[in-house]
Amino acid sequence: MASKSGLVLLGDWNNLKKSLKPTTVTNRFKMSMIIAHEFVGKMFLKQIKDDIRKRRYIKNAPITLKLKGGRAAAPLIDSGKLFGALGFKADGFKRLRVGLTDRRNKRLIRLAELLQKGGTVRVSNAYRRFVAVKTGMILPGIIRIPSRPFLDRPLKRKGLHKKAVKAYARAMQMALDVRITKTKLKSELSKITK
Repeated sequence: MASKSGLVLLGDWNNLKKSLKPTTVTNRFKMSMIIAHEFVGKMFLKQIKDDIRKRRYIKNAPITLKLKGGRAAAPLIDSGKLFGALGFKADGFKRLRVGLTDRRNKRLIRLAELLQKGGTVRVSNAYRRFVAVKTGMILPGIIRIPSRPFLDRPLKRKGLHKKAVKAYARAMQMALDVRITKTKLKSELSKITK
């Protein structure tokens, strides 16, 4: 179609207009961020779990070992509850949470915070009697739990952060390209987060 100026518009201009609509761009951006969260979350979670398996944390106290049936399993892994509760969760496209994502299990969250930061715990008389009967050992009224920073160390690694930033930057860049599919975006991000 020729205009008065003599210019001829070639191509699918309606498709271009549609792809540049603010709602289309916003939706592509959100989709890209959600996909990037999935890849970055898996990358961080793998690093946290690998770090827990490899790291030599302060061993459990003898009384703790006795309470757990004498198993000398590694701290943070022995029962598997904390290790199994680790995960990641995307809050839509805005934020990614890595760690204990089930916020309903308050007891496990408090335990994880205590293990992460360390601290002191006041032990009730009832529990002290229970421990004495079960193990034959006397538990003091206050016990110190050593810090085992199982989340901080892996999440503060510079190389991991660089990969995450690169994945998010690539996802945003690809969100602007209307030819990019979810499959292509996932393929690109998997190369970055390996």
